[in-house]
Amino acid sequence: MEIPPTFQTGPFDAWDTFRGDTDGDGKFDDKNISTKIAGKTFSLTIANLDANLTGLEAKSISSTVTYGLYDEDGPIEGTSDIFDIQTTLDINKTYTNVSVASRNVHVGFVFCSEFDGTTYTLLESSECGGAIINCKDTDSNPRWRRCFSTDEFALRPKEFLLTPPVGEDIGLLTSGSTHRFTVVANKENDTETTGYDQQDNNLTIAQRLLFKDGTVDINNILHGTLDFSNNDFAFLDGISTSRTNPAQTQTVGIRFSDVGRVHILLEDRQWASVDSDDTPQDCNGGTFTNAKNEVLDIPDGAYICGDQNATFIPASFGVTGITLRDHNSDSNFTYLSNDLSMSAHVAATIVALNSQGAITQNFREGELFYENNVTVELNVTDWNATLTNRHPLGNAVNIKDINVSELLGFGGADEANGTHTITLASESLLFNYQRNNNQPVNPFRVPESDINISVASAYTSEASGVTRTVTGSGVGGSDLNATFYFGRAKASQEFYDVEGTVAYTPITVQVYCDLFPTCTFFSDSIQLMGQTDLDSWWLSLGHNEALGDGNIMLQDPVAVLGSGSGSVDNDVNIANGVDNTIQVTHSGSFPTTYDILLDTGTNSWLIYNADSLLLDPDPFYKVRFNGDSGWAGVGKTGYVIDINASKRDTKRLNW
Repeated sequence: MEIPPTFQTGPFDAWDTFRGDTDGDGKFDDKNISTKIAGKTFSLTIANLDANLTGLEAKSISSTVTYGLYDEDGPIEGTSDIFDIQTTLDINKTYTNVSVASRNVHVGFVFCSEFDGTTYTLLESSECGGAIINCKDTDSNPRWRRCFSTDEFALRPKEFLLTPPVGEDIGLLTSGSTHRFTVVANKENDTETTGYDQQDNNLTIAQRLLFKDGTVDINNILHGTLDFSNNDFAFLDGISTSRTNPAQTQTVGIRFSDVGRVHILLEDRQWASVDSDDTPQDCNGGTFTNAKNEVLDIPDGAYICGDQNATFIPASFGVTGITLRDHNSDSNFTYLSNDLSMSAHVAATIVALNSQGAITQNFREGELFYENNVTVELNVTDWNATLTNRHPLGNAVNIKDINVSELLGFGGADEANGTHTITLASESLLFNYQRNNNQPVNPFRVPESDINISVASAYTSEASGVTRTVTGSGVGGSDLNATFYFGRAKASQEFYDVEGTVAYTPITVQVYCDLFPTCTFFSDSIQLMGQTDLDSWWLSLGHNEALGDGNIMLQDPVAVLGSGSGSVDNDVNIANGVDNTIQVTHSGSFPTTYDILLDTGTNSWLIYNADSLLLDPDPFYKVRFNGDSGWAGVGKTGYVIDINASKRDTKRLNW
């Protein structure tokens, strides 16, 4: 009678087909099984071992072994097979559709044997009956026993698939906000993986920040932190679900604090921890050095990973530091003008914000960074009946702002990242009011609180082509104001009748006021020393050509009666509201009358014509050289022969 084989441990084992005798010494020294992917084909060596468990051996008796894959719940369906221990040394077993995920999988072997606590004695299959018992259950009777492979391994999902919330665009996510993704743990055929049940605290999230050109920031130049936000989810059969509402799958809250392109990396490093000693600890396979110092090529890594490229944009813009200044910063006034070369100036600071109100550092100039084109709209409160001293009724606002989208240079020289200041000197934000040449307007003031600024920036998703506009606004304070005057150039007389060949014709700049409360908007110097004998007109004592308050230029005289040639001082130089040096000269016969006309170099905001909304006065004034001993006038400021202007004998304002 043949003696049955005896073994110290179960005489069957399994390992990866690329393991076993890895160093070629004839002994099986590597019996490990690396992490597998659910639904992906893999192969194992099923071995009929000798007494030393280091080589193959066909047994001397005929008996069958049933083997298959087991997880913590028992046999995995569809993996069972058999072999005869007398005729089979080893099997290269291929598994093609093991689609369930499990943290711990063994190869189980069911065979007929006795076990005395130390030694297994193999018996023919016919000698065993009854239920299967555990490998090390002591029983001197023949029993079906189940022993497991030396190594256990994990079956994991292939990858995570991250899907942004319904209605949100992956290319237009809001900085600082929580975006609730649906995450699916897919198996090899890209469907959810049954058996993958995992808690959120076992997942890690990582970021890879990208410059605008797509290159990875390896030197930590870009700013921003990616994290989980307000999470209470778990995976159930491969789909992220809410713990409190399992039907809800948009549960994985992800937040990024800044702007720009982010490569989101989601990882589960815990699921396949059983394979920490035989599988690359990363998302992909690769080389692995075993205990015999042999380098193996492992097809898959132990980590479950998923990634998604997302673009985060500002939540809003903040507008602060709104400052209002008159055109003439020395004398604090601005002439009413259709030409915005004469205008009130506005400054403001703009910041790009996340949804938490923090400034986004990556919103800065430079081709690698994430400044985006913006428009800046300047608005001034319209006149209304409660603001009669602030805005002229019927005079529309003329505005210069940044109405074509452009890069402003956020984070430029002397500026913090995410910040840009539009300075007064840049003259980017200007405003004034409609001016008609024949409609004088009383002085009025615009307070800083009447200024509001709106910022907009349009973003287009590279993923979908959808456009979203980010906006923001701010309102000025109440500390400053701009004061507007209606100004005009005025000769001291409309008509000069002189003997001789030289006439002195003083030229003034005057401002208008005929209503007591608004005349107090004039400077103290005008109120005290600017009165004239003309009804409602005052000398503009603060007028300064050097500050751009306006030039008055005269054309060469044109003889309209008589004959001769005349000349005039073309460039008028105003000081303290007047130029007393302007001479008109005549050469020729007497009497001769000249028209003096304003030249095109005269700024439009100094032109007044009682007879026209738009045209220059024609003429500006007249000079007649009479050649006799009749009355000869030398014009003086305040003593006026004004044939067109309404006139009171004397006007003095007392306050």
